[in-house]
Amino acid sequence: DKHRNDLFQIEAFFYGLAGLLKETFLKKEQEDEYSLRLCKEFRYLQRKFEIGQGMDATLWRFLRLRPENFPHIRLAQLAYLYQKGDKLFSRLLEAETLADVRTLLDARTSPYWENHYLFGRPSSQKEKTMGERSKDLIIINTILPLKYFYHKNHNPEIVDVIFDFYKQMKPEKNSVLDEWKQLGMKFENALETQAFLYQYKLFCNHKKCLNCSVGFQLLKTED
Repeated sequence: DKHRNDLFQIEAFFYGLAGLLKETFLKKEQEDEYSLRLCKEFRYLQRKFEIGQGMDATLWRFLRLRPENFPHIRLAQLAYLYQKGDKLFSRLLEAETLADVRTLLDARTSPYWENHYLFGRPSSQKEKTMGERSKDLIIINTILPLKYFYHKNHNPEIVDVIFDFYKQMKPEKNSVLDEWKQLGMKFENALETQAFLYQYKLFCNHKKCLNCSVGFQLLKTED
């Protein structure tokens, strides 16, 4: 909070703790003035707040990711969001409409990332805003579960409102849901896709077909 208003220092925190500034990860060809300044700033903040070395950068995934989804870009957007949004947690919890939540997630990046996807590798100029699909994935998988858990423990009388948020959102698209579609399933909204993803995780992954009403019916049909 002491450094919330300084986007550069927030980035130093985030990239440093993400392990993306470590010498073992930040190769010589990726070193430039900006990354070296971030390294210096992170070392200063480490000493000031007595914080650890950060995570293992090799845990970050790059394979088959579009450049817009690289960890560097997402962290830059998160830093921007954190810097612009005082009391962001409370504002997300209090948001009464889907439009309000999406507005709170409007994120850009610092100027450096408008022509970079990785440190030290210039790219064509492009403003890195968060798309509607990316926002919706964050809302579905992070914000709505958080709102549900919080209100269930503090305001249980309004928990059902969270399901209305899910019903207003388009169904998700991924390989698991494609398999359900091959079985003839149709999805109208994100509440339904979340339900079938949960079904897959709880039963299909553990081969509990006989404990699953869908699996039981499929096996019965085959017989």
